[in-house]
Amino acid sequence: MNPEAQTKRLPVFKTIRDSFLFPWERKKRFLRAHSIHILVFSILLALILYFSNLKNNIEGDDSTLVLSLSSDSTLIFSISIAALITGFGFYILFVITCHRLVLMEESAVPRNGMIKWTKREGGFFLWLIAFGLFYMFLGFFEMVYALAFSGFVTGILDEFFNYKSEINLIPYAGLLILPAFLYMTARVCPIFPATAIDKKVNMTWAWNLSEGNGWRLALVLGVAPLILELIVKGIDSFSEISSIPYIGLIVYLPALYFLTVIEIVALSLSYKHLVEFNVPEPSEVE
Repeated sequence: MNPEAQTKRLPVFKTIRDSFLFPWERKKRFLRAHSIHILVFSILLALILYFSNLKNNIEGDDSTLVLSLSSDSTLIFSISIAALITGFGFYILFVITCHRLVLMEESAVPRNGMIKWTKREGGFFLWLIAFGLFYMFLGFFEMVYALAFSGFVTGILDEFFNYKSEINLIPYAGLLILPAFLYMTARVCPIFPATAIDKKVNMTWAWNLSEGNGWRLALVLGVAPLILELIVKGIDSFSEISSIPYIGLIVYLPALYFLTVIEIVALSLSYKHLVEFNVPEPSEVE
């Protein structure tokens, strides 16, 4: 690490704690700023549930049937695509609203949140696409590595121990590479809060900013997904013994909202710390 880019360690536990406290202490402001986003998501979810039931009525209960080419199912497909695009667009507005609530003055965020697309949202979308391609590359690499690892271990067991393993080693091989995947993601993710507050940034800048704090960032950003995974497992167990319709959605959706907010706030607070104590802030978008 060069002298002019000396880093101060990201306080992991303090950042995790503050990522819960910050939105909780401002819960009315967050809920008001996300009110339109939540309304849109609720309408889209209702449409998806309605047309999913309608699709089952058209095709029968056999989920293996291919989508019918009838006019009804074509309409359902078109509406589903439109809902997906709309939901993704409002998700970007939702995330940007969260980042700006943490990193900017209250006046920088409209009362009901960000609801209009600008160059900022377009840039955010392009970075999401870039990350998607990045994940695809890592996924391909992980698959090749997992196959090679599995074949190597199986070959060793067979050659030297005359042991024919019936265990599928591919998932375990994937777990071995997961830490590297999380580390690389954490190193470049500061690009999102920076873009949300109108900064000109690139991957190199994000990588340099997080230098010396990669694993700390990975730990901070891993808490909310871990909690959500535990909640999902709990919902699955409870749903098996409950007769309440849609009980999983009733519990899962509020948890998903709050934990998504916590995840975004954690990233914003991490970005704020790293910019304050490390490299100069990127330039503002003209």
